[in-house]
Amino acid sequence: MAVHARASKRQGPRDSGGAGARRQPSLRTFLLILALVPSVTLVALWLASSAQLYTDWQTQKDRNAASNAAARPIMAAFFDLQEERRLSGAELADPEGYRKALRAQRVRTDADVTNVQGLPDSGWRAPDDIRANVVQVGRNLRKLADYRSGVDQRTASQQQTFDRYTSLISGQLNLFPL
Repeated sequence: MAVHARASKRQGPRDSGGAGARRQPSLRTFLLILALVPSVTLVALWLASSAQLYTDWQTQKDRNAASNAAARPIMAAFFDLQEERRLSGAELADPEGYRKALRAQRVRTDADVTNVQGLPDSGWRAPDDIRANVVQVGRNLRKLADYRSGVDQRTASQQQTFDRYTSLISGQLNLFPL
């Protein structure tokens, strides 16, 4: 009986599965928690970063598409205004020699200026800042008629004509800030 009493004493503390006893987590459980918590956190951070990068990429893609759509008519007007500026200065120096070429150039310029001014109302989709810049360029191009009348009536000098056309052209160059 003495052997049996000793054996039951050894098993007693281990086998106390009563309501007040709390079982310690195993080493395997601790290691699993230590591996899963950082992994889940890393995946969550990766997903958040990926979503933000995608949103930024989509925004830049949309801005690029809007800028490209606006750039075609604006660049055409830009080059036509440069040529009209050159011919206007030449016409002021020699009215008979450049009048016909200047009139033909004005027709080309008018067509491109009309495209630029009509761009905001044409269904063109653009962010507000780009749209506002294009609208401002369209407003500035309304001054073209006054500049032309100064050339036609010979009330503007070559320098004034150059400066006026240059202000229109430089406004277009600053259209899409970096």
